[in-house]
Amino acid sequence: MLNVVYLWHMHQPYYVDPLTRTAMMPWVRLHAVRGYLDMIDVVLHYPELRVSFNFTPVLVQQLLEFNRNEVTDKWGELTRRPAEALNAVEKGEILENFFKINWSTLIEPFPRYRELLELRGREWNVRTLQESVGHFTAQDYLDLQVWFNLAWCGFSAFKRYPELGVLREKGRGFTEEEKNRVMDIHLEIMGLVLGLYRQAQEDRRVEITTTPFFHPIMPLVYNTKLAERCMPGRELPPEFSAPEDVRAHLLASQKLHTEVFGRPARGLWPSEGSVAPELMPLFKEAGIEYFCTDEEVLFRSLSQDPVHGNRRVDHLELFQPWVSEYGGARVGALFRERPLSDFVGFNAARNTAKDGADYLVYHWSTLRGLCRGARAWCCWRWTGRMRGRPLRMEGRVFFMRCIRESWAVRS
Repeated sequence: MLNVVYLWHMHQPYYVDPLTRTAMMPWVRLHAVRGYLDMIDVVLHYPELRVSFNFTPVLVQQLLEFNRNEVTDKWGELTRRPAEALNAVEKGEILENFFKINWSTLIEPFPRYRELLELRGREWNVRTLQESVGHFTAQDYLDLQVWFNLAWCGFSAFKRYPELGVLREKGRGFTEEEKNRVMDIHLEIMGLVLGLYRQAQEDRRVEITTTPFFHPIMPLVYNTKLAERCMPGRELPPEFSAPEDVRAHLLASQKLHTEVFGRPARGLWPSEGSVAPELMPLFKEAGIEYFCTDEEVLFRSLSQDPVHGNRRVDHLELFQPWVSEYGGARVGALFRERPLSDFVGFNAARNTAKDGADYLVYHWSTLRGLCRGARAWCCWRWTGRMRGRPLRMEGRVFFMRCIRESWAVRS
């Protein structure tokens, strides 16, 4: 048997302008009505499936602010603006931004949306965009306002709100009332998402992990001199060291996580997978029992560990639990298998559903055969004493000495 840990990383930067309280980009809203809702509904559709989701606190914070009507959304405001009342600048912004969606799957299949894209032009510059502004009628702008936000709705949204399907079938000639209803549904879904994940966790269907609050690169906040480990010989800025800031990010994450999901997180996805030995006591203090990061952290750590010697690092070292220790703090560690993670993140969607699934099953079957006789773990996404020796991982990760440990993520 091969134990597979699915970890889906849900992250959006903080888009809200603190002065205007306006989200300058729409991705929290648009991903909520598509991926975030779709993902939890898929999990709930399969009673035996168990999945881990990592929610960054800045994403959670923005969802809460939208739900409390504390922030507005610039692109949402552009959508709500009556088409007859749009000025030239607003029309240009709509033509520039309301085709930012997958063309092959979400524009090409729908004649009216494709017609609007052709009217603007598939390739454009500032001059041609300005010229296109005058080619669109008020109804064209209204239909585009609707289509952009309608197309972003995922399959679960269409299932929960059949009226969306009616609008998609209608295709054109939308009214202001229909447009505003689409936007109201967006807000309703944003109000559902966090509660669905919390209930799924209470039902032991998912585990929800966290990230330092504002997604900092923790080792560099702890002390910028740690960069010398992964970038030896580089000229660095004057030393900055703020371990208390790392602690504050972790504790703030746990505070918000507990308020929203009902309990503190046991697991952590460090921002960009960045870790350092010195962080282990802070993880432990914050109640973190395990962290997840990339396979290269493990492989480079072992390759430079004197205990491991000059032996070539076997890829199979990845498929077992590990624990790391520093300053008396022991924290579990899981390492994602990067090729499989990259396939899911970048290439699976370019294949048919069957081909993508067949590839995953083949990959897992191969690993099961290679790891037969050992308790193996395959971690997606994405003890030993930490010796503080250098490990380079995209300039952000700092290597550790790890030894095998009998430890597992509990459902």
